[in-house]
Amino acid sequence: MDLHALSDFNAVVTHGGFGRASRATGRPKASLSRRVAQLEEAMGVRLLQRGSGTLMLTEEGHALHASTGRLLAEIEEAADAVGMTSRRPSGRLRISAPTFLAYETLGRLSAAFIAHYPDVRIEVIAEDRFVDLIAEDYDVVIRANPAPNTALAGRCFLRGPQIVVASPAVAEALKNDGPIPAVALLSAPDQGVWHIDGAEGARTLHTRTVARFSSISMVRAAALARAGAAVLTDYLARDALQSGQLVNLGTLRDRSVEVWALYATRRQLSPKISAFVQLLVDTYAGVNVPASIGGN
Repeated sequence: MDLHALSDFNAVVTHGGFGRASRATGRPKASLSRRVAQLEEAMGVRLLQRGSGTLMLTEEGHALHASTGRLLAEIEEAADAVGMTSRRPSGRLRISAPTFLAYETLGRLSAAFIAHYPDVRIEVIAEDRFVDLIAEDYDVVIRANPAPNTALAGRCFLRGPQIVVASPAVAEALKNDGPIPAVALLSAPDQGVWHIDGAEGARTLHTRTVARFSSISMVRAAALARAGAAVLTDYLARDALQSGQLVNLGTLRDRSVEVWALYATRRQLSPKISAFVQLLVDTYAGVNVPASIGGN
């Protein structure tokens, strides 16, 4: 059995699709697909059911992943541990992060990181624009739902559904017919349709965008100020929902958010990048919604 092909198969299963596995491993999507097909041919069984944009494991695929996935992960972890013992994180670590994450979390995380690795000098830039990681000399770029990029690898450290929220006053106005006011990011259309599942069952909301912002933090602030309904993650809306400042109207169907830490390549990944990305993964482990195997 080709262990490289087996590793690629388990990467596809672990990350929930060829596209996500490509981004996480830094390997081309076509190469992963070819390797998995070669593994299926060598074993004489079909491991994945492909079709309709959905990836599903066959019974044989489930059995193979169950028996080999953890073993391969342990081998990789052991190799990483051996390599890290002789290399301690040091030097400048330059990070670009969206404003909502930078202001709410990265100050505290950076303090914890440099306390553990005093030889590292962290620079965190809060920005919501597109960033060219290589040209602008960043070590790590954190972005939500980033477009696939074969030049970058990375790890998803936060994922979950998107929910529609509004102040109690705006939520009360939903009882009336007609479009509801909405606040959104710059890419939002003038009018939109949100299909949601909530306490009242499946609903369709027609929206009229009244304000657009470059940052999701400003979208949340506008929603809190009763300007309109908004689409946020549960993580961003949690405190306001608990305090009653916002109301959860329902979960958007077939839409979710994944926040990734991206870096130039996985090969010979520097200790400072590896350690910081692992800190992100560990920090958000308790707030992730488990991903199912579906979609690339």
